[in-house]
Amino acid sequence: MTFAKGHELSRDTKFRPGETGNVRGRTRHVKNVVSEACKPLRRHAGVLVEHALSKALAGDAECLAALLNLMSTVEYAEAVRRLPVATQD
Repeated sequence: MTFAKGHELSRDTKFRPGETGNVRGRTRHVKNVVSEACKPLRRHAGVLVEHALSKALAGDAECLAALLNLMSTVEYAEAVRRLPVATQD
């Protein structure tokens, strides 16, 4: 969507010179909810995986599916990490 020059939402008039859209910046000590929720899971990841593995070996299909999903996700993340980074010339 384009606006005529001088329109209140025009790119030229969106901010005054020297002003940004977020004057106060990001609030201090605001943490990502997902990363906060994952901290205890990371701390106990080994125990959780061992428990799920023992249940999967005992015949729990849901645990087996969850472990296979986890394994494919980890392998995908590792493969992406190994990809060369494209450089712009």
